Amino acid sequence: DALVAGAAEGNVMLDGKDPDATRMAVPVVGSLLAVPAWWMVVHADSFVGAMAWLAVEYLVAECWFGPTVAVLQSTAGAGRGGTAQGLFTLTGAVGNLAPSLVGVLYASATAAPSGTDAAASPGTGALGDLIGIGVCAAYFASAVLFRVAAMAPPEKKKA
Repeated sequence: DALVAGAAEGNVMLDGKDPDATRMAVPVVGSLLAVPAWWMVVHADSFVGAMAWLAVEYLVAECWFGPTVAVLQSTAGAGRGGTAQGLFTLTGAVGNLAPSLVGVLYASATAAPSGTDAAASPGTGALGDLIGIGVCAAYFASAVLFRVAAMAPPEKKKA
């Protein structure tokens, strides 16, 4: 389903005349394809299966970087490219705090109340659910945001 949705989305975006909108089709499709790939990583029956799906997930999920930087640089304008790239990098650095947030959420979800047996706490199933749903939702939200960025009207060039 994600493959069909991704292909349809790419076809709609490629019909436009704006080259930046066309470039943004790659991250939209990649983010949509990353949803089922990540779900399979978390729910694989074996380590080898999880690693195979992780390789697929990396291939489709990380394809956003090049087109996004190209669009950023082409739309930032003269004299603003360095600032735009710096803010983009800062955003990525903030995003790298997500694993810590997941750890805090997992710890709070699995913490045994004081005076109870810690062995009765939920185990790795809770972590799998948290990561599976959270990451898939983030990939879907990324696809939506990349699509919104692609729909932005091109900046008019000053004469």
